This record gives sequence, structure tokens and C-alpha cells, in this order.
Amino acid sequence: YSKPSQKGVYTHFAAIANATDLPICVYDIPGRSAIPVETETLLRLSELPTVKGVKDAKGDFAAASRLIAETDLAWYSGDDPLNLPWLSVGASGFISVVGHAAPRELAELWDAFDRGDIERAREINAQTLIPLAEQQARLGGVTLAKEALRMQGIEVGDPRLPVLGADADELEGLRLTMKKAGVLKE
Repeated sequence: YSKPSQKGVYTHFAAIANATDLPICVYDIPGRSAIPVETETLLRLSELPTVKGVKDAKGDFAAASRLIAETDLAWYSGDDPLNLPWLSVGASGFISVVGHAAPRELAELWDAFDRGDIERAREINAQTLIPLAEQQARLGGVTLAKEALRMQGIEVGDPRLPVLGADADELEGLRLTMKKAGVLKE
């Protein structure tokens, strides 16, 4: 909303990193913050001892590949349709919305990729995770996560305004997608 400078972004994260011994994960989500965290800023942040990871929803594979190679930062896909491509450039894992609906399948995707079974990883991605990511694009992340968990018997309450829960048609679409993806047993 406020579109800070990169110096402001660095100063903000550095203040947090210097205030705790806990590990810090930089969220780089330009769709939410209106600005990316630039490569040079991430390089500077990686020098701080408590900055340990990045959630990347920017999708700049070239810049991230350099940072993965040059830093000790753990790199996490922050955009579910890009989970599999992120693994191919060295990502550590995922900070996922779709994982609320399909945690086992997301773990299985990582495991398949890790053992070199790219065919199985692509199958899980195409048959389970991408259809759920498409539902997320329609419903929004909070609504998808809450409704998917509720359908699996985990009550998590309703979203807070201005985010709304799904209407009857959206719920049915999500239910059908989850059933076809094999993550909802009825």
C-alpha cells in the first residue's frame, strides 16, 4: 500500500531480525505489497544472521537462481502453480495455500521430485495441485483454505471481512475439484 523504497524494506526487515534470535522468513509477495524485494536487498538481508529464508511469490526464476546459489537462504515457493518449477531451480519447499487442502499430495510432490521421479511429480502437480490452485484463483487463498479444511472436518471459522466465505455454487465447485483430485473422501 505504501510502496516503500528498497532501503525502507531492508531497514524494516533488519529491525525485525535484530530484535529477535528467532529465524526470519522474508515474504516477497509483490501482488500483496505492491513492490518486489529486489535481488540486491535480498543479498543484504541474507547477511543478517536471523534471516533464514524467502517465501517467493514473485516468480523471477533467474534472480532467485542466483540468490539460491550465492546465499544460505532457504527458498520457498509462495505461489502454488509454480511449486514444481521452483523445485527445479533449487527451492527448499513451499509455503502453500493449496497445502491446506492437499498436504499429503504436496509432501508427495516434494518427495517424488527429491528422489528423481519427475514423472510422478508432474502427475501429482497436474492432477491434484493445479486444479486446486485454479480453485484458489477463483475463491482467494483464505476462502479456499478455510472451506477446504472445513470440508475435511476441521472447523476453522469464517474469513474476516472483507473476505467472504464461499457461496453454495463455489462450495460445490470446490467439493467436486477436491473429490476429483482425490483429497476429499465422501
